[in-house]
Amino acid sequence: MTAWKRLPLWLILPLALTASPAAGAESMRVLMVHSFGSTAPPFTTHSTAFETTLTRELGKRVDLDEVSLDMARYAQPDMEEPFAQFLGKRLEKWQPDLVVPIGSPAGRFVAKYRGRLFPQTPVIYTGMDRRTLPSGALDNATFVGEDFKLAGLVEDILELKPDTTNIVVILGASPLERYWTTVFRQSFAPFTDRVTFTWVNDLTFDQMLELAANLPPRSFLLLGLLLRDAAGVTHNEDEALQRLRAVSNAPINGLYQHQLGLGIVGGRLYQAELQGEESARIAIRILRGEPATSFPPLTIGAQGPRYDWRQLQRWNIDQRRLPPGSTVLFRRDSPWVLYRHYIIAGATLLVVQAALIIGLLVNRTQRHRAQRALAERLRFETLFSELSATRLSHRTSESGRELERMLRRVGEELNFDRAILSEWTEGKRRAHATYAWTRSGVIAAPGTFEAESYPWIAARLARGEPVHLPHVDSLPAEASIDLLSFQRAGVRSLVAVPLIVQGTIVGALGFSSLRGERVWPAELLPRLQLLADVFANVLAHQRADSAVRHSNELRQQAEDEAQRKREELAHALRVTTIAELTASLAHEVTQPLTAVIMNARAGHRSLAPESDGELREILEDICRDATRAGDVVQRLRALLRKGEPERKLLDINQLVTGVTTLIRHDLERAQVSLRLALGEALPHVPGDPVQLQQVILNLLLNACDAMSVVQSGLRTLDVATDHDGQGLVIVTVRDSGVGVSESELTGIFEPFVTTKPQGLGMGLAISRSIVEAHKGRIWATRNDGHGLTVHIELPISAT
Repeated sequence: MTAWKRLPLWLILPLALTASPAAGAESMRVLMVHSFGSTAPPFTTHSTAFETTLTRELGKRVDLDEVSLDMARYAQPDMEEPFAQFLGKRLEKWQPDLVVPIGSPAGRFVAKYRGRLFPQTPVIYTGMDRRTLPSGALDNATFVGEDFKLAGLVEDILELKPDTTNIVVILGASPLERYWTTVFRQSFAPFTDRVTFTWVNDLTFDQMLELAANLPPRSFLLLGLLLRDAAGVTHNEDEALQRLRAVSNAPINGLYQHQLGLGIVGGRLYQAELQGEESARIAIRILRGEPATSFPPLTIGAQGPRYDWRQLQRWNIDQRRLPPGSTVLFRRDSPWVLYRHYIIAGATLLVVQAALIIGLLVNRTQRHRAQRALAERLRFETLFSELSATRLSHRTSESGRELERMLRRVGEELNFDRAILSEWTEGKRRAHATYAWTRSGVIAAPGTFEAESYPWIAARLARGEPVHLPHVDSLPAEASIDLLSFQRAGVRSLVAVPLIVQGTIVGALGFSSLRGERVWPAELLPRLQLLADVFANVLAHQRADSAVRHSNELRQQAEDEAQRKREELAHALRVTTIAELTASLAHEVTQPLTAVIMNARAGHRSLAPESDGELREILEDICRDATRAGDVVQRLRALLRKGEPERKLLDINQLVTGVTTLIRHDLERAQVSLRLALGEALPHVPGDPVQLQQVILNLLLNACDAMSVVQSGLRTLDVATDHDGQGLVIVTVRDSGVGVSESELTGIFEPFVTTKPQGLGMGLAISRSIVEAHKGRIWATRNDGHGLTVHIELPISAT
């Protein structure tokens, strides 16, 4: 029977239609219709109690046939008719003597189809609330169920935890659970001015677990009914309760008595097991011949308040808040109750032994105290002598490491947790921990100490007064800010003395304890002041040496800067000379170019109309290229003399296309793959076409040079244009070359800065000057992989 109960209905249909009836005509036949299967608490509790009581008390053989609507998975209304047809086939050969629907979905199904399936068979409705019983269902039937007083659930919670402000109601997403969500909301409405209710019908169970683990303070979970979550996953409610208990940071309550021990706190719980037993006893009487209508509907209310002692302890719920007559289950007796006599005897023996031991220890402590004082004095004097000798034997360049070693030595010898040598900065508003030592296992001290966080301590040290705090709690009332800072830092005890260099207070030498409070002898302060003088002496030598080194570094930097300026001046003179030669050369080239143009045009006119078209195109190319060369010469001369450049509206895409066409053969020889991504319908840009072409040409040639050392096949040059929609046209040139370092990136547009051995360092500087003269902006960024991307922004308006 148990194996068949767990199979889906459509899998057992073929077998059920061919199975023979149970043997034994004398058996009483009971049809149990489950709403959610036979393993779905709390309905499992009803059905198990019903079956056990029926088979035990009937006194004769009973044939229990169990079927399930499995409403957690198949809640669609159109599933009922196929199930009714299946059940009708079965009942053609197997008529029950009693029908027992368990749960309201099964109850509604039986009430709807009983006239068609088993019109004369008595029915016991159980495992449901009275309000879910269909009207007219009690014809030849009776009812054994609950009448939930839902408001009492909230009253139980507030009685245990009056400060509760948030209750999370766990209900699933099946139609039955959504029905109960509506009923719960209506029943809890009177409490909404005191408690916030959170409903989780639309969450998966994993989300419910996460919510339960992160509830705010003063929260409570109430498990109503959980059969299917929002993701359509079915759940065993008892197992879900135990998983919620494992992660929840708030107490949990439920509805049923059987949940005590699974994680709920408790209260007035409903008795699902008693419903099953009472249903079985009425079923026995009906099977023995009594009519079902002779039994009035039986509503089984909540049991007296019952609580789980373990959950009361876990959530610190005072048992004095439990209502009178409460029953506390799972209570554990204390060790005192179990072993009282042994504890008394052992304690008496310990007291006697302790009295003897204390007398011996007092005598021993007094003797050792004097020995320890002498030993500490000797150890300090030895330490002071060693540190003084060490300071004299080390060079100034090693003073930093020596100071750290001295701090560690003092801290370990005097049993401190931290030792810090700090120096004042910013007019004694902040102390910087120049050297520090921290004991292993102790949190390191911060690098700086703000005077405003320790105003009382800082004022005393600034006046040259030592600070001795065996207990930081003993600070005076005016040092409340200092006390709060010490508590945050975990400092329990502190001693600090000022550092004085040549009569000036420059810092402090401080020692602290974090693991516990320390009581230091009165003679410790003068001893630490001696140590502070040793440290101050080393610090003074260190400062003097640092000042000398800094002066030398400044002189060397000045000499290096002067040498760099001389080299740049010489470079500038050479570039000026080249510029003058270039201007002269441009003047000399103009006349030959004019002659080339005139001769090409004359040759073009002299051609007969029927002459070779290819020759005509060659002459036209000569004219066009010579004219362009003349324009370049004129712009070059204009660039080298004062005057306004030519300005007109330009199509940036035509400029880019013209330059790439010009160097197409150079790119092919260099095995560079050119990729153009030109924006459509770009607005025109006001500017000088030759100057802007020079900028683009310079960027493309620089990119080719940068990729010359890259393996062929990996040399790609991307040129793109776009419009940002805010009045700017953008040109980007991206290469896959060697790129530049982050430090070089900021200066590549400066004059005389170049990464090429043969370069003059003027190309990008001139390009920037041209772009800025066009009211634009040019900059470069490093690519994620290799290479560099240069960006140009040009305004579409001349203003």
